[in-house]
Amino acid sequence: MTLLFASTGVSRLVHLSTVDLVIIVFYFALVLAIGFYLKERANLTCAIVTVLVSLLTKPKPEVELTGLVYGLTAIPHEEHVSIFHRPVFWAAVVGAIFVALNIIFW
Repeated sequence: MTLLFASTGVSRLVHLSTVDLVIIVFYFALVLAIGFYLKERANLTCAIVTVLVSLLTKPKPEVELTGLVYGLTAIPHEEHVSIFHRPVFWAAVVGAIFVALNIIFW
């Protein structure tokens, strides 16, 4: 949560500090180009803050991360389930309906 507030705050400061740059550059560049450069500055600032916060905080133990991250979550396996309860069956049904509707409304 701290990272979110820090990166958002820094991003806002970068945007406020570049308002005068926008006024100067407005006459020499397109508006979309100015927005792109502001976005790039905000993204770079967010990335720097993310790396700094990650380096300066201690990592959580793996016990706290169990169930939150994919690598530490136990993946359940479906042993004997009927075909109607399998996602692959319903994906095939939806795919067949999609193809049929595309042929009908071509």
